[in-house]
Amino acid sequence: MKAAFFPFTQIHDPEMGALLSCFEKIVVYPASGRRIPESMREAARLGKIDARLPPGEDDTRLDRAMREGLSLMEGQSAHSLSRIRARQENPGAPFVQKESARQIRGHVLAAARNPETGKPDEKNARGDKQTLFNARLFLCLAQAFDTDEAESRRKMASFKQKETRFLSSHGKGRPAAGIGPGGAPLPEDPPGFPMIPQRLLAWARLARLDENPPGIFVTAGQEILAHVMERVPGFEPAFDWPVPSSSADSGQNIRRLERAFAGLSSGKAPASVKEPFKISFYTQGGISRRDFLSRLAGHPPGGRGKKTRDPNRRVIIGAIPNPAITG
Repeated sequence: MKAAFFPFTQIHDPEMGALLSCFEKIVVYPASGRRIPESMREAARLGKIDARLPPGEDDTRLDRAMREGLSLMEGQSAHSLSRIRARQENPGAPFVQKESARQIRGHVLAAARNPETGKPDEKNARGDKQTLFNARLFLCLAQAFDTDEAESRRKMASFKQKETRFLSSHGKGRPAAGIGPGGAPLPEDPPGFPMIPQRLLAWARLARLDENPPGIFVTAGQEILAHVMERVPGFEPAFDWPVPSSSADSGQNIRRLERAFAGLSSGKAPASVKEPFKISFYTQGGISRRDFLSRLAGHPPGGRGKKTRDPNRRVIIGAIPNPAITG
């Protein structure tokens, strides 16, 4: 039994543990085969990751654009204050400040020029955000941003632990809040992911190229799930499923969950659980997995591409608590 994780950038350890305790293999749609996150390589080595890459795409051209984009991102988002300001003032630009968005887009697309002709590729230069190349480039930049944010949160958590131990050893409590510029509290990065609608659109444009996608899609956090349900209405709660505390219970849990999914078609959903760490599943009948991906990608049901027979016509989506929010 497989499930696709979305929108792909990286799977952190708590999410990976939850997924592998409920599914035999995790399907991902990476934007580039050269940029598999470090956090996922061990699972990939063990055969737990099924990475489905876009067919016939030029990773060399993508890498050139990525290097240019990362260089400009580093110059415009050197610290958390600028990143927060960029999100608040211009959520439509990929992780950069408002005044430089047009310039950065021009630099990145110029870096993607055809090396043989020296001219921009027509389908990418025309500024069509629905092209596969732009979707891949966006997800690569998002992955780099997420990696940087995760490292920043890790360092901040480590600093707070050291600060607490230092103050405790000197018989003092926590310092007052007014220690930032002008006496204001130091800002913290908001939890979760920025630019969720754009991530979903880009991810769906990769996933819909798959001729045989899984019928189960799992994400991290209710915020992403809400965007999915807004774009593809009609999903109803199915059941909540517990995540085992021990990996030794994974095999039995996977078999039990598989039987629970099989019972949905006959209206026999299992009772939900109240454990704090669980995956909440939602289901919709009468929709094929390809139609689901086409709607997320902004295309009418059916869309382009090879049609596949889908006798069950049922899609299941699930949400894992987001570790960035739940801690």
